[in-house]
Amino acid sequence: MQIGIAFGALADSLKEQLREQGYVMPQPEMRSMQQRMHEAINLRVLGFLTPSEADKVERRIFKAIQSHARPSVARLRQERANALQAETEAKE
Repeated sequence: MQIGIAFGALADSLKEQLREQGYVMPQPEMRSMQQRMHEAINLRVLGFLTPSEADKVERRIFKAIQSHARPSVARLRQERANALQAETEAKE
């Protein structure tokens, strides 16, 4: 699973970023992770975290996001269709 998440005041919401990449997350975890992202951004902007500390915090949040995110049904269907197409092309 390869997910890319942008942190920052101008970044799309976590829900939107995951949806664009074909992933979903249960709503309680989504709210919690989004709140953690906002808190990390605020602490960085207000100067309570050094850049290296903020990077560590963002990595921890990212790992938590990865553990809760799951491929959406549409993504699973697309991956299956791609696998079948590759299989068919390989036989030809």
